[in-house]
Amino acid sequence: MFASCRSASPYRRSLPAMLLAATLLITQTRAQVSPGEPPLRDRPDDLTPAEAPSAPGQELDSITGPPTPAPAPDPLGGLSQSLKVLKAQTGLELAFAYTTVFAQATPGDGAGVSRRRGATGDIDLLLRWNAVGRGTDNPGTLVFAGEYRHQIGSRPAADISSIAGLGVPAIDGFTERPVIIKDLYWIQHLFDGVLRLGAGRAGVDGFVGSHKFQSANTFFLSKAFSGNASMAFPGNGMTAAAGLRPNEDWYVSGGLANAYGRATTAEIESFFTEGDFFSFFEAGWTPTLPTLGQGRYRVALWRYDERNRGPTVLPDDQGVNLIIDQALSERLSAFLRVGWADGDLTGITHTGQIGAAFAGLLDAQGLTGLAASIARFASSDRRDESTVEFFHRFQLTPRSQLTLSAQAVVNPADQPADDLIGVLAVRFRIAF
Repeated sequence: MFASCRSASPYRRSLPAMLLAATLLITQTRAQVSPGEPPLRDRPDDLTPAEAPSAPGQELDSITGPPTPAPAPDPLGGLSQSLKVLKAQTGLELAFAYTTVFAQATPGDGAGVSRRRGATGDIDLLLRWNAVGRGTDNPGTLVFAGEYRHQIGSRPAADISSIAGLGVPAIDGFTERPVIIKDLYWIQHLFDGVLRLGAGRAGVDGFVGSHKFQSANTFFLSKAFSGNASMAFPGNGMTAAAGLRPNEDWYVSGGLANAYGRATTAEIESFFTEGDFFSFFEAGWTPTLPTLGQGRYRVALWRYDERNRGPTVLPDDQGVNLIIDQALSERLSAFLRVGWADGDLTGITHTGQIGAAFAGLLDAQGLTGLAASIARFASSDRRDESTVEFFHRFQLTPRSQLTLSAQAVVNPADQPADDLIGVLAVRFRIAF
């Protein structure tokens, strides 16, 4: 697929070898599974086992689950216990998270150090209410997510990507944004959980095309890995979706989302009147393989309809993704994703990512990740861009984490004067 990519840079040729060497090195060690490592199979109230770690339900599970052991005590233990009592009595779960990211890109051509520096804080409020069928195979669940992002200093962390000329953002999602309702949707299970129906305001990127470590809040920061750069997702808006789970090994899911969805507006009426949609379909196999562990193998198809509103006509776009998540040992899991698209909306026609995360490599409760990506663009004026990201997440207390991330971006797509851009980032997160 990438046979015609430029080969002048030695960095690109070394990316697969670097990742393979690191994977072989860390598979030599065995230990217990990190408590914070997300399982691949779905929970009882998921719409589909394809939900990304950044989807509200998955994020709630990671926050409200058993606290991760850490060197420091848990100052929020009493509050968390009170929330567990509330859930047991009413079926209502509440969670709060504050995440802040500071990022710095290397100076490069024509921009000083201070211009390539940014920081953002992100406040999330999450709610899930199992209002119907609690304790049965056919629960009805209301999911809510609210968010506020604020700039720290002269610019948001996400802005350094455009200043550095990167085609795929090095910092995903940490922009400046007012208080919004990101998600407010209902999931209903029927026929003993075989059929799942969902409707309401939602971010479709949480339902299709993701991999096991796709969250800028807890794993990789580059959009190459914390999002899906080849898919032209609409913003959060009205969505109707369904999942079919006939047994533990297979599933299919699909749905329609408002093509005019925007995170900062409601856009409810246009879902029913405009007739323009983002549509998606995904089919997957989720086996537990002997000597390895749980896996998830799937294909995802998507289409974005043409939109004609006001003076601008936005073209349609469509594509397909092949995605693999697979546990390789008790502590090591890997992912592989390739994507093809017309590129009329994203400007990206081909992407490929491979990566792995290892629990307990540098410290007992930490998580270490390494991934490499390549992106090819529709315009011949933009270079094929490669990204390598390494991160390590330290568990400070049972409910707070500090992550250090380093990225190397080879041949930034929109900055031909630079062959290599480095991005260093620090992320702090507290959640309960």
